[in-house]
Amino acid sequence: MKRYTLEKAGALLIVLFLIGAFSVTCANAINIKNNAETSVNNQKTWTQTVIFSSPKIAEKEDTIAIEFDEIDSYTNIPGQPILPYKSIVATFPLGTKINDVTCIFSEPEKIQLNKPIKSAPQVNWYCSKNIPSDNLIITPDEESIPWCTYHLGGGLDNGEHVTFLSIHVFPVKYDQDNEILACIDEITINVDYELPIEKPASKSDYSLVIISPLKFQLPLIKLVAHKNRNGVLTKLVSLSDIYFGKYFPVKGYDRAEKIKYFIKNSHEQWGSDYFLLVGGINRLPMRNSWLGGLGLLTDMYYADLYFADGSFCSWDSNGNHKYGENYRDGGEDLVDLYADVYIGRLACNNKLEVTSVVNKIIKYESIPHDDWWDSIILLGGDTFPGAGVYEGEVTNECIADALPGFNYVKLWTSKNTFTPENINREVSKGARFVEYSGHGYQFGMGTSPPNEQERINYLTLDLLSVSNSYKLPVVFFDACLTAKIDYTLGQAFGLPGILNFQFPVYAWYWVKKFGGGAIAAIGATDVAFTSVNKDGPQAGAGYLSLHFFKGYSKCVTVAEMLVYSQNYYLNNLWKDYLTIEQFVLLGDPTLMVGGNS
Repeated sequence: MKRYTLEKAGALLIVLFLIGAFSVTCANAINIKNNAETSVNNQKTWTQTVIFSSPKIAEKEDTIAIEFDEIDSYTNIPGQPILPYKSIVATFPLGTKINDVTCIFSEPEKIQLNKPIKSAPQVNWYCSKNIPSDNLIITPDEESIPWCTYHLGGGLDNGEHVTFLSIHVFPVKYDQDNEILACIDEITINVDYELPIEKPASKSDYSLVIISPLKFQLPLIKLVAHKNRNGVLTKLVSLSDIYFGKYFPVKGYDRAEKIKYFIKNSHEQWGSDYFLLVGGINRLPMRNSWLGGLGLLTDMYYADLYFADGSFCSWDSNGNHKYGENYRDGGEDLVDLYADVYIGRLACNNKLEVTSVVNKIIKYESIPHDDWWDSIILLGGDTFPGAGVYEGEVTNECIADALPGFNYVKLWTSKNTFTPENINREVSKGARFVEYSGHGYQFGMGTSPPNEQERINYLTLDLLSVSNSYKLPVVFFDACLTAKIDYTLGQAFGLPGILNFQFPVYAWYWVKKFGGGAIAAIGATDVAFTSVNKDGPQAGAGYLSLHFFKGYSKCVTVAEMLVYSQNYYLNNLWKDYLTIEQFVLLGDPTLMVGGNS
C-alpha cells in the first residue's frame, strides 16, 4: 500500500475558479470496508476504507468511456478526459481543526488502452456576454490530479453549524500521451482532527431579524406580529439602528459590511438564524463581488459568516475593500461560500410594494391549500439548438423524477405548449412550484423549439395577465439575469445613465405582482451557465435548480431548500463561485413551503 499526504494547496489543484471539477454525484455507495473513529485525549482520527470493483472499458466509436458499477460520478472539465470519482462528505462541529488528511492506496494496476478516453464538452452559457476565460477558468493537466483531494468549509447542515470536509476519491489516473490507465482497487482515508473548545449555548431571543429602511417599518409591523403568532420570534431593525450602533458596536468599512457585522452579532448574541432584507438595491445595499474582475451582485456575502475553523469570513482578506476578489493570477480574497445563516430579500422600492408582499406572505401562510397545491409547472425547451439534447426539458424531467407524487404540467416547446397563453392559464390555476430552464432576461424568459434558433418568449408584460390570487408558487429560474435587481428604467429602454431609477426585474416582478404571481423566486443576478447531457444537469444553474427541488420535504423553509442545494453543489462539484454567488432568494427565508396550516 502507498501513502499519500494531502496538503490544502494540493487539495485545491482541481478546483477551477469558475467551473470547478464538475461531476454528477449520486447517492450510490461504494463498498465501504470500515468506517471508524478513534480518540486519544483530544486528538481524534476518522477512518474510512473504500473498495472499488474493476473498471469497465466501454468503446464508443473512436473513444473510450471508463465506468464503475458503484460510481455515478464523473469529472466534466471541458476538454479534459471524463474520469470517475466519488465524493465523501464528513461533518464535524464548526471550528473543528483538521490537522491532517492522508490516504493509503493499493498498488496501481496499469492498463494499456487502444483509444483515447472521451473528453468533456464545453459548457453552455445562457447569454452571449463576453466573459474573460483567462480569469475564470483554470484547467489542470491530468498529472496534477492525485488519488484523493479534499476541501473544507463552514456552514449550515440541517440547521446545525458544521465544518464540512468534502473528500474526492479518484480510482483511476490517465496518461493521455501514452493512453495508459492506472487503477487502484482500495483506498483508506485517515482524518486527524481536534474538536473545538465547547462554547456556552447561545441565546435564542429571535429566530428572524427583519432589516429595512426606517420608511418601510410601518407595514412590516404586521408581518412581525404574524410571525410571532406563529412561533417565529421576530425582531424588526432599521438600517439607522445598525449604522448608529443601537444594538451592537458599529464595525465595517461601508454600509454592506456594517450590515454583515450586525448579522454576525445578531446570530451570535440573539441566536438568530434567519434574516429578511427589505429593500431594493438603492434602499438596502447588495454586495458587489469582484469575481474575476467583474462586478457580481450577491446576497451570499451576508450569509457566509465563518470559515471551517469558525473564524470570521470577511470576503476581504487582503484588506483592499474589493470584496470577493478571485482572479487566476493573484488578488484573491479567501471566501468560504457556505451559508451560515439563511438570507432572503424583498426588493421593495416603496411602501406600497412592502404592504402588498407582506399581505401575500401572511395569506399564503394562513389559508389551507386545496387541489392546486399538488401541481408543479415545468417550463422548458431546446435551450441550445443543435447541442444534442433539449436541455430545458431534460432538466425539467429530472426535477419531476426527484419529486414523485405531484401533478406535472409540462409546457415544452417540443410539445408546442410553451406559449404565453398556456403559461398564463396554468399559473392562474395555482401550483406549489414553477421551474423554468432556459434563457433569461431582466424582463422575461425565452427558449427555442427543437433545433430552431428563434425563441418563444414570455415577458413581464405577459405576466400582467396572470390572476392566480393567493395560489402562489415558489419559482426557480434556471436562467440568466432574472434577479438582476440593479435593473433600471434607462436600461430597459436602452438609455443607460438616463431614467436611472429602479425598474422591477423579472423574478422580483413575479413576487411583487398584485393579485397573483409568486410567493418567492430564486434567480440569477447576472449571466449564468449550464451543462446538461442526456442524463441531466451536470453543473451550473440547472444542477443547482435540480438539487433545490431535491431539498424539498414537508415543513421545510424555502431558504433551507436553497442552502441544501448550495451545500450539495459545493460538496460535490467544488467551488463554482459564479453559480453559488449569483443565485439569490427573493422572498421570506422563513416561508414554510405549504404554509403554516
